[in-house]
Amino acid sequence: MLSEVARLVWGAGSAVYGVFTDKAKSEEIYRYVVPELHDALKKGRKITSPDVVKAIKILEGLAPVGARRRNFNRRYLKNKVDILSLPLDPERLSVGVWW
Repeated sequence: MLSEVARLVWGAGSAVYGVFTDKAKSEEIYRYVVPELHDALKKGRKITSPDVVKAIKILEGLAPVGARRRNFNRRYLKNKVDILSLPLDPERLSVGVWW
C-alpha cells in the first residue's frame, strides 16, 4: 500500500496537475512519487489502477513545459517497463527530458 507521505503528495499533486514550474519542487515530488510508483507496480498493481494513474499524471506535470515534457512522457510514461526504468534520483535523468 502507499505510504502516508506519498498519499499526501499524490493528493496535493492531483489538485494541481501540470503546474510545477520549479526544479527543486519538481525533484522533491519526483523523489517521493517514483519509489512509491515502482513499489506499487512491482507488487502487481496494474497501470490502470487509480493510484498508479494518479502518480503518472503527477509525473507528467513535473518536467518543464515543452519538448522536455513531451520527451519525458514518451520515454518514461508509456508502459510499465518504461515506468520501472525511471531512476530513483531525478539527477540521473538527461537534460533532454528533465530540467
